[in-house]
Amino acid sequence: MPNKLSEKYTLPYDDVNAFNQIANFANDLSKDDRTFIATKVLEGYEVDKNSRDGWEQSNKEFMELAKQIGGERTYGGEKVSNVRYPILATAAIQFSARAYPNIVKGTDVVKCQTVGNDASGEKTKKGNRIRRHMSYQILNRMDSWEEDMDQLLMTLALVGCHFKKTYYDPNAEKPVCEGVFAEDLVVHYNAKSLEKAARITHVIELSENEIVERIRKEVFREFDHKSAKGDDDKKDTEDEDAPHTFLEQHCWFDLDDDGYKEPYIVTVHKGSEELVRIVPRYDIDGIKTSDKKEIIKIEPNHHFTQYWFMPSFDGGFYKMGFGALLTSPIHIVNTIFNQLLDAGTLANRQGGFLGPGINLKKGGASGSLVFKQGEWKKISYLGDDIRKAIFALPVKEPSNVLFQLLGLMLDAIKELSSQAEVLSGEQSKANVPATTTLALIEQGLAVFSAIYKRIYRSLKSEFAKIRRLNMMYLSKREYNIVLDEVDENGQPVQFDPKEDYNDVMMDVVPVSNAADISDTQRILKSQALMEIRGQGLNDMEIMRRHLVAMGIEDIAGLLPDPNQPPPPDPKIEVEKEKLRLKSVELQIEIQRSVIEEKEKMSKILKNWSGAVKDLAQAEAAEEGAQLEMYKLQVQELSDKLGFFSNMMGQLQKGQNEQGRVRGVESAQNNQRG
Repeated sequence: MPNKLSEKYTLPYDDVNAFNQIANFANDLSKDDRTFIATKVLEGYEVDKNSRDGWEQSNKEFMELAKQIGGERTYGGEKVSNVRYPILATAAIQFSARAYPNIVKGTDVVKCQTVGNDASGEKTKKGNRIRRHMSYQILNRMDSWEEDMDQLLMTLALVGCHFKKTYYDPNAEKPVCEGVFAEDLVVHYNAKSLEKAARITHVIELSENEIVERIRKEVFREFDHKSAKGDDDKKDTEDEDAPHTFLEQHCWFDLDDDGYKEPYIVTVHKGSEELVRIVPRYDIDGIKTSDKKEIIKIEPNHHFTQYWFMPSFDGGFYKMGFGALLTSPIHIVNTIFNQLLDAGTLANRQGGFLGPGINLKKGGASGSLVFKQGEWKKISYLGDDIRKAIFALPVKEPSNVLFQLLGLMLDAIKELSSQAEVLSGEQSKANVPATTTLALIEQGLAVFSAIYKRIYRSLKSEFAKIRRLNMMYLSKREYNIVLDEVDENGQPVQFDPKEDYNDVMMDVVPVSNAADISDTQRILKSQALMEIRGQGLNDMEIMRRHLVAMGIEDIAGLLPDPNQPPPPDPKIEVEKEKLRLKSVELQIEIQRSVIEEKEKMSKILKNWSGAVKDLAQAEAAEEGAQLEMYKLQVQELSDKLGFFSNMMGQLQKGQNEQGRVRGVESAQNNQRG
């Protein structure tokens, strides 16, 4: 077999359109070169797979412990207890239950962080558009994203790592992020990372129809796949519908024979060892050349994102989960648990020795008797004391020391896996102060905090891959359908997705906060913000964050319209209300004074009318000095009447002026009255 390609192939480095239209150029290669490349892929796959043999065996053991799969266990030729305590399953479920709600919060999955000054606010507006579109895209357009994330968190805690594969599906016209189990992604165990690995092999199983579909779409070159037999351990050669195994290897080959290997995606049918597909794994702008037009570096496109639980002690690629951390103590717990059960079984089913004078045979039966409750049986015995001929084996009750050791091991496992009672919703002691409980939560979540920060970094890497695909393939129509924004005149506004997603001053990150890993922590932080409202901060944003932390739905319907003026200050409203009440009290006093003066005026008018009558009678009966005296009295009464009329007018004017206090509306027009 040659160590290099038999021919030199010219790659379209300069023709961007031709490069982007490359779907598969396996047919452009000679048969010998296809065989050479396929052989290299298979050899590299076997090398990487053999390097992780120890990990595969451990991974199989982890899975059996988590699934509580156990065969028969015998002692002395008889079956004995073989119970599997569900510690791993509980640890994985607890981890997934805490992590999942923190990643998917309502309708928001991503947010944008702007870099540099944003005085005009344009970066913030652009970031909000990206946030809205990507959150909708991930939760609604990527059908299996949430399901794959749920599976990822469950497997991650057990195995230690899980993968997501991000690529663009031209048939569905959308990005795809699918979960990949660690056993199906073969990387050399000593590789430092996915980015630095020499090879990444994704083991894919395809049905007969799926193979035909890819051939007819020219994704695969046409080859004889039906004659392949025994291509994989999982394939049942007697089953016509059994899936075929393909190796999709992300690797490097020097096809143009310039001394520098280029990154490619090569797909090989494992059973027939046929090369079915080869495509470039880089973009035109990822090629760096010198002044002499020589390639200095080619930056590959990375499709896989590694999620990992915690670093392995030996620095291995596949990291470490609860399986590797708890397997040894779990074996101890299972052994102690089964020993206690066996001891209890022996204590309940006693055995021993029978002397030669005792005959338990009855009707040809064996030398044993089965008793019902309250039943007595006859036996043949000629001795004086039956107890002298029966000796029971000395069997002890289940050991209390073993029971205490079992409790000690379970407590140690709970501490390692962060399964303390306070974290699982239980409280062992009553009347514990809230501060003490929060301190216990913080301490119990210390391990989980570090794990979640690793998940946060991986999420950020996955979102960056989705952003790149949106920048390349997202249509303007789809982008604006999701945004659905209008200008001040009510006319639709169109935004360019390539311009928004290509902004290097924008960073797409998960909406979840790596520091907030429990609802209690988020609520406490939001309450702290609520206490500092009215001190120059954005009170509306503080209220929004508090409602989010409380898990309130439909927040937009609760918050006021940002275009409306802010509500009045409650303190000012209280002062206004006090002034209004004082004004009402003053009006009441004025009205009381007016009523009293009206009563006085009524008496004056009555006296005046009597004086007029007397004057009229006097004019009719008398003359002279007597008449003049009456006229003077009437004139005096008339002057007093004018004085009181003037005073009443002033009082009425004062009442009208006091009825309204400056800055305070009347009770009928006061909306808060």
